[in-house]
Amino acid sequence: MPLLTLASDVRISIPLSPGELPFSLWIDNTDVVGSVDKSSYRLDDTALTQPGIFTFTITDVDNSIGPLIRRLALVTWNDNATDTIMYRGFVRQIDFTPVATYGLWTLTCTDVSELYDYGQPLLYLPEPAQTTKERIVNILDHMGLVAIGGATGEYIQSLSGVVQDPIVFSKETGRSAIEKALSFEGTGPLQASYYMDYNFKTHVFYGFGDTPAPYALTDTNPDGFTSVAYSGLTITQDSTQDVDIVWVWAANREATWGLYTNTRAIWSPTHATSINAPQVTTLDQSETVARTELSNRENNTRAVLTVTGYDGWTKGQSVYLTNTIYGLSSVQFWIVG
Repeated sequence: MPLLTLASDVRISIPLSPGELPFSLWIDNTDVVGSVDKSSYRLDDTALTQPGIFTFTITDVDNSIGPLIRRLALVTWNDNATDTIMYRGFVRQIDFTPVATYGLWTLTCTDVSELYDYGQPLLYLPEPAQTTKERIVNILDHMGLVAIGGATGEYIQSLSGVVQDPIVFSKETGRSAIEKALSFEGTGPLQASYYMDYNFKTHVFYGFGDTPAPYALTDTNPDGFTSVAYSGLTITQDSTQDVDIVWVWAANREATWGLYTNTRAIWSPTHATSINAPQVTTLDQSETVARTELSNRENNTRAVLTVTGYDGWTKGQSVYLTNTIYGLSSVQFWIVG
């Protein structure tokens, strides 16, 4: 699956007064953007299977901000020009360095998707025969996300619409339960993906992102309205997770099964992986789970690039990338960070 990361290293160099800054950075109810070292922003959000990490440093010249910051405070980084939340998460680490008569406070934050890992666990949740969408909404509800508007299901697509067999989730995190539910939705070339946006909403969909990006990205005559230029492009074709066999350890011997691929070179050793899948009870389910795992592992192409002067980007957007040297012509990627 092609993935795209925009501007992992964030640099803000336009000399604006605090009142003219195009961004705001809130820690709980206090906007600290005017005190942040503009060269210190870093957003490392290159995967959707773990929370993104956001770090920045506050230069607290009058020592009025840092001492009031608490761990687990809510941090929200806004693009005011487009009214877009670029990051929302929680303070997880506070590093203090004294300099002369003031302090430098470096904050490390994890984004809101950590609620999948640290929210209310599913100790015992029996689910009846139902569609995957219904099942995921119930999982989110059980985790307590309905209380903050995150379990409404408005961004969860119906996917295949197939009614899945009853299942019992036991001793699961929200993330592991969601991934287990989605493991039955593999359809060969398509796979179901999910993420939590910065408004605590869970998105589930087939394909490459579920909302369009504001612009296409091109190195050939961008018009500035529908397409824009970019810089610093790096494309990575990642085969480190590729395998030749996926073994599924099912609930019974009859459903335990291995999916073989025919892509291995004759001189290459066989690479195998296995999945513990106690939710699987039939061979059909086993094959679906194996194909989903295989699709997750193979054909990973990542692009990292920087866009300057155009706002409105956010995680989960589908964007088309053109690069004449690499031979890309409007190839669809989706933004993971």
